[in-house]
Amino acid sequence: MAKYDDIQNLYKMSSVCGNAISAGKASASIDCKGFEQAMLVVRTGTLASTNVCTVSIQHSDDDAVSDAYANITGAVITLADDDDDTTLYAKLRLNVATVKRYIRIHVINATAVGEYAAMLMVGNKSGEYPVDAKVLEFDVLNVA
Repeated sequence: MAKYDDIQNLYKMSSVCGNAISAGKASASIDCKGFEQAMLVVRTGTLASTNVCTVSIQHSDDDAVSDAYANITGAVITLADDDDDTTLYAKLRLNVATVKRYIRIHVINATAVGEYAAMLMVGNKSGEYPVDAKVLEFDVLNVA
């Protein structure tokens, strides 16, 4: 997990989950203005024997007012029925030319039902929060 150690100071979060979901589902959007990075965590439960599930991070310039959400190139994960009880992590750099201001998670179970949870978080490596942030600081030891 060392390659994710530099993700600190998580501030905003959005999630989507499903139990026996057979259609697409999207999370609420996150305004990434002023943030440096995002992390996606996907946890699967039981996936049906013919399941194909696609989890993507989508983006928009204006939260789909006139710019519809579209998948970010390279930010798509495909899960199959042999991915039962799996946890996946993905990191995304923000504030680069290829990523727009608003992001969200979009999950599609294309061929069968499945159980999943996906969480998207944004934060800064610098340790600086937006001025309106409510920050709680604590240490957790021995997390399994």
